Amino acid sequence: FPFEEAYVRANKTLKEQEIRPEEFYDVINPDEIESDVAYVKRMEREYVKRETPEEVEAHKLSDIFEAVMHQEIELSDWLGPDTETIRPSRFDDIKNGVDSIIRIRKGGGEDTRLALGIDVTFSQYSMAKKMRRILREIDSGELAEVKYYSEEDEDSEKPRHIPHLRIPRVAVGFNAPLVKELGSVWMDKTRKKDLARHPVQHLLADEIMMQLVVLGDYAEQKGKPSIAAA
Repeated sequence: FPFEEAYVRANKTLKEQEIRPEEFYDVINPDEIESDVAYVKRMEREYVKRETPEEVEAHKLSDIFEAVMHQEIELSDWLGPDTETIRPSRFDDIKNGVDSIIRIRKGGGEDTRLALGIDVTFSQYSMAKKMRRILREIDSGELAEVKYYSEEDEDSEKPRHIPHLRIPRVAVGFNAPLVKELGSVWMDKTRKKDLARHPVQHLLADEIMMQLVVLGDYAEQKGKPSIAAA
């Protein structure tokens, strides 16, 4: 498995699709945008200083999985034919824990959206941390925030900017050996059909569905009907 080569490809794929806060001057105060951009640079420098080799590998694997998922949800309909992925800004990734956004087109009805926190784990600690964050949000009557959200607008040539979007969140976790195996298939040009029907798509869908049911029930029990409905 050409790990570093896969990471370079994944990083390039995600960077090209990433929402850029600098394009939101029409709806968000410029000083606020500049502050958020500076925050990202500061945090990335901190990560370089303090990350362990294990954490570096985990983040690279996460990027590989996110890139594969980003492509295959649309190319191979991993989550259905009316579903697309939107790569959030680096700010929303770091600050708000949103690694990917799923948009489900309703065809005449209002689209629905789902925030994904993606975790490629070597231990259960980081996944548990993500789940605790979701439960705290529900307890306080909040949904996940995506500060910089942008999507194609069928009625305009320009993308539609929606600041401070609130959408439900789930945390998707996969172990490192599975992601490495998936990355190996992704890097092999002769195995595109294997990637299109890879069983990880069913694991992804099942985990999302299970969490939506459990978290919806939890919100009902906590007396948060609007959160449960979302």
